[in-house]
Parts: sequence; C-alpha cells; structure tokens
Amino acid sequence: MPNPLMKFTQISLALVIVVLNITGCTKETITGTSSAFLTVEEKNEALYFHYSHVDSINSGDIGYTTFSAQLESYDSLHVLATITGGVLDGSNNDTIYTSHMAQHGILTLPFYQSNLGALPFQQAIINHTLSSTVVANAAYELNFDDPSKIVINTTTQFFENLEDSVFLSVYVIVDSIVANQAGHPDGASTIHRKVIADIGRIDGFNVPQYHGYKVASGVIEKGYKFNLTFEADRQPTWTDTSLISVGLVITTRDATGKPVFVNAHTQH
Repeated sequence: MPNPLMKFTQISLALVIVVLNITGCTKETITGTSSAFLTVEEKNEALYFHYSHVDSINSGDIGYTTFSAQLESYDSLHVLATITGGVLDGSNNDTIYTSHMAQHGILTLPFYQSNLGALPFQQAIINHTLSSTVVANAAYELNFDDPSKIVINTTTQFFENLEDSVFLSVYVIVDSIVANQAGHPDGASTIHRKVIADIGRIDGFNVPQYHGYKVASGVIEKGYKFNLTFEADRQPTWTDTSLISVGLVITTRDATGKPVFVNAHTQH
C-alpha cells in the first residue's frame, strides 16, 4: 500500500525550498495546493467507542443506556461514537464495524473502548487530559457544496518531537439515524446516536484505510504541520448538516501492528 503522502511530498519539498529561498526564515510546510492552515488546539481529547449491532438485544438494552449516559456526561468535551453493525440508512457502518471488531479481537456486545484500550472512560480521561503531554492534534472543516459528498479539510500539527509512524483516521459521525434496533423499546424507530457512518478517503487511493492513513514517519519535529483533504459519501437522507461531524483520531502502531492511541478531536 503506497504512503498517501508520497506523491505530494515531492511537490511539497519543492515548494518549501522555494519559500525558504524567498524568505530565508520561513519554516512552514506547504502540503497539497494550499498553505492556509486551520487552527489546531494544543490539547488532548479522550476517545470512547461503543460497539453495537442492530440485531443484538444487549446492544439495544444495556449498551444503548450506557452509551447515552456517557454522551450526557462527556460529549461536550471528548470524542464519543458508536461503531454499529447491520443496516443503517445505507451507510458504510457495517464494513467499519467488521473491520474494527476483527482488528481489536472483540467477541461480545456491547463493548466499549477508551482511547482504544480497556480502562474505564473516566480513568482514561484523567490519564490523557491531566497527565499526558500533547504530542499532536488535528482540526477540520466540512464542506457540503456537493449534495452527494462530504469534503473534510484537515490540518494536523505536532507539539512534541516524535520518531515514529503516525496515522490519521477520519471518522464521519452521523447523529440520530432512525433504524431498527433489537432490544430497544422503540424497535424500528430507534434513534441511533453518534454512528460512525463512513470514513474519509484520500482522493486517488481506491482501498479505504479503516484504521488510518499513514501521514508521517521517521523523525517528526515539533511544530511540523500539514493539510490533507478527505471525502466521504453523503446519503440523501443526511439533509441536516448539523447532525454530521467528524472524529479525527491520531495513532501510532505497536510491535504487532495494532493502533496505539495518541489523540482525538471533534468540533463540539
């Protein structure tokens, strides 16, 4: 699988050399066709994944209740989303569900991950937001000009030196999808909260990367930042754009190739 930055790295390098020659002091990294960076906050946000399936009675009962309570307490500060299996409004949720269940070896439902680990979410929040240095973060803006597409412009910035391979996942989150849910009293009229309905894809790469695109590797210096644009399909029923958001998740990899959480961000 080619590195999605391989093509633009050559272009970016040439542009950076030109900028350096002109200014003599500019260290801005230009990516793609734009040097207009989004503002990236130097802060940590925790990540909470709720795994469910439309045919799982437990998902519609204790899973739904637990996730609703977490949303009530933490949705305004952190990134919370449901990874749901089954048919949901024509979205790509089931493929994402299957991929993540296999990647993390999940066998029972409901299941919960905090920062891609097993800690209780409250403890994961404390560890990540109060005790951790901000290594990197990202920001995004959405464009809905094409009614069939969601365009996601992103900026990723590093706040510490790092030597590793870094991956960026762009999860398209759609709130309040109405669909069937076993075990829930509303049945076919159940409102599914914060569903990961698709992932952002980089134009020109036909195979989706469900656990993130490799966006940087090797020695990464503090202050380095870059832009990337992603696209996702938009279903005709997703007319209320206020219900569409994105969860940006930055990871590295452990020795076995599994994702290791670095940071997450969404717009609250």
